[in-house]
Amino acid sequence: MKKKHLAILCVAFALLLGLVGVILHWALRYAATGLAPLKELEGAYDYNGKLLLKEDGETAYLYQPVGRAVLEEKKRINLDLSPFGLEGKAFSYYRVDTQLDYGISCTNFYPADPAYEPFWPVCTAEKLIYLEEDGKKYRVLPAEKLSFPIFSDSVEGVDPYGTDVIAFSANASYALSLEGEEVTVYRTDPMDDSLRVVEVKTYSLKKYGNSVRFGAFVGNTQAYFIAEGDEGEVYVALDCATGETAASLLDPKGDYGKTVDRLYAQRLDVKEEKEGAIRLFWSHLLLGTEHKSPRLEGYGSGEILSVSPAGEYAVASMKEKDDVLVLSEKRSFSLLSALGEGENFEKAVFVYENVLAVSIARADGSRCLRLYKICF
Repeated sequence: MKKKHLAILCVAFALLLGLVGVILHWALRYAATGLAPLKELEGAYDYNGKLLLKEDGETAYLYQPVGRAVLEEKKRINLDLSPFGLEGKAFSYYRVDTQLDYGISCTNFYPADPAYEPFWPVCTAEKLIYLEEDGKKYRVLPAEKLSFPIFSDSVEGVDPYGTDVIAFSANASYALSLEGEEVTVYRTDPMDDSLRVVEVKTYSLKKYGNSVRFGAFVGNTQAYFIAEGDEGEVYVALDCATGETAASLLDPKGDYGKTVDRLYAQRLDVKEEKEGAIRLFWSHLLLGTEHKSPRLEGYGSGEILSVSPAGEYAVASMKEKDDVLVLSEKRSFSLLSALGEGENFEKAVFVYENVLAVSIARADGSRCLRLYKICF
């Protein structure tokens, strides 16, 4: 019986050692794996929030999170608007076809000119928008070879050209103009996509500051503004459907850095209690929600460079150690460790919640853009 018990103990001990070895192996492999390369493009690129634009402007790439193609190439298309009644004018764009649910698809035209970004919701294959230098805006119907003032047939008092309009909401239900601290909300016809204005309301943001600038639409009804007063900047949300306004839920006593990726800022006044380690904090400017890194041993300071759309990840420059870290709340990983010999980091942006586009300079002077998937 003693020999039998001893044999069982030996087998159990061997199995335990094997299990420990497997766990250790995968723990070490996990620690060594943080970024997986997906695709590489030659040259320099800028990201406009939707497309990666090559520096010559002739080619763009769209990241698709589903399907086999990681990046879809889009060639710049130039449309002569002379046949549409806009003599000598042209519209340059990239065509993006999107497959929706139940076999339905849609096509959007993303203009090459950055000035059009607030008007992306009204740039489809069937109906697009043309911006004149003087602010006048035209609706263009490619199939009908027709153009007309964007707010034609609107209620009385509305400028048919929408000269002062600065942006449209996600599905073009609302448009905005801003003069001083006064925001004018134009509600378009909910029964069709004509953009005919059926209601106009004006709201004051003066109580939030004496200098107001537009931030962006967040969805179809919510927009945000930045108001500056005696106590600094305040982010203000406006519900276009109800006219309700609300200041950001950020800690009013907090100290925040510059805006990163439009809706996030690094919190600067939170100190790590443990010596020899820091945490970095980044906050949503409207919701006030806060994310933080794990304890970063051996670092004294860091600057948040980019934040993922949902805020789960961030990229930070750790200047004291000349390092760049990819961060989540549970883990950090050196982005520089994923680069090859002679490659230098330039910048990184999120093209998806867990996908980074990293601009790289090589020793021979050439540049490239590499996509990495975050593996934690």
